[in-house]
Amino acid sequence: MFSYKRELPEGLEDVLRERQRRVTRVEDRLLRLYSLSGYNEVQSPTFEYLDVFASLGGALQVGNMIKFVDPSGKILVWPKGRWPQKEL
Repeated sequence: MFSYKRELPEGLEDVLRERQRRVTRVEDRLLRLYSLSGYNEVQSPTFEYLDVFASLGGALQVGNMIKFVDPSGKILVWPKGRWPQKEL
């Protein structure tokens, strides 16, 4: 019989209910504060085409990005700064 070992990629973890509630409360307070100060929330795409970052020269290291290929064959990247961070 096949034994499945659940393993997450390095640096990723599940955020369980109580911790997620605390995170959400902090996020809500920050969003309210920023809004009262005249800022609007902006959601950047999780994935972008590699060309966007490659054209920036050495500003971002393309080697530190997770890469995918879309159905048309173009390379998409997930920049490191947008990865979920592991709590230390």
